[in-house]
Amino acid sequence: MTKRHGLFCAMACGVVFGLAGMAKAQKPTTNAYLEFIRSAAQRDVAAGGAKLEDLAAANRRLAVVRKKLLESWGGFPEVPCDLAPRKLDELDR
Repeated sequence: MTKRHGLFCAMACGVVFGLAGMAKAQKPTTNAYLEFIRSAAQRDVAAGGAKLEDLAAANRRLAVVRKKLLESWGGFPEVPCDLAPRKLDELDR
């Protein structure tokens, strides 16, 4: 066996075994995301929240949630976009 042939075989084996190892590493045994979401939900439930005693408390909480959602979305434009939809063409299906 030549030096070049030996080097090629060593590189090929490295690639094959490396890819096989990656394939095993990428296959999750559990659903980590689902476990994370469930644990976060359990923490939220365990932390408890202010109980809604009446309609006014529910409306206050709703206002806070809306405010936080708008902040996280970045708000909405003050002036609606100038949209003038036109039908340019139609695809036959």
